[in-house]
Amino acid sequence: MKRLYKFVAGKEIKWSKFKRESHISYLIEGLGRLPEGYTGLVASQSWLCFWILQSLAMFDYPFSPELCDSAIDKITRLQNDTGGFGGGPGQISHLGTTYSAVHSLFLIGGERAYSVIKKDQLYSWFLSLKQKDGSFQMSKGGEIDIRASYCVLACASLLNLMTPELTSGMGAFIARCQGFDGGLGCYPGSESHGGYTFCGVAALALLGESELIDIPSVIKWTVDRQLLKEGGFQGRPNKLVDGCYSFWTGAIFPILSSWISNDPVELYDRGA
Repeated sequence: MKRLYKFVAGKEIKWSKFKRESHISYLIEGLGRLPEGYTGLVASQSWLCFWILQSLAMFDYPFSPELCDSAIDKITRLQNDTGGFGGGPGQISHLGTTYSAVHSLFLIGGERAYSVIKKDQLYSWFLSLKQKDGSFQMSKGGEIDIRASYCVLACASLLNLMTPELTSGMGAFIARCQGFDGGLGCYPGSESHGGYTFCGVAALALLGESELIDIPSVIKWTVDRQLLKEGGFQGRPNKLVDGCYSFWTGAIFPILSSWISNDPVELYDRGA
């Protein structure tokens, strides 16, 4: 985190224009009863918790005991006997919703939050999703892609589950996802994509195996995703800039910077 904060230290960012209190009120409201329009997100309840808690944490908003208890109780109901978490109560375990549930509990912190996680069962479930080529399924019988590798590593690194048994072959699979243009796709041979490139780069950073990919080419691909007319990032060539990919693509830069220099290197146009 200290490395990330160096990127904004001393910059002329006019935070006074940012409506902090309005955002906090909106987020707190989202932790309560959501309106009918959110019915379609019934399988994304762990994600809603994570997005809201993470946003509040970035505002340095103090989590009250009541807020923590409510969030922990909610996430506990999403956990299955496998150790994994579903998107809603009674739904199958999925690596995406497990990622968001585990990270939500770590944002809350404290013994009660950590004790929710059934580490032994979760580790066994991770292994049951592993494929011979080092990749992972997102769920039992589900799709295999680079997101799964990142979700497993992000959770395992927090939970001290980074064993050779779990991580063997993971870096090699991720490296095969790098395309001719330098970006990474969801699977070997697929189109390069901002979200998948983040997952691959972040996963290799957690593994400490950055040397497995062509770093100069992934830097060039990522830099080329910034469109200077809008200033934000696109997720793929010939696509529009949007807030989603300004996050996923923008989040790649601090990792790439750490690979090429001990001091932060600005690889994109911050002003734009």
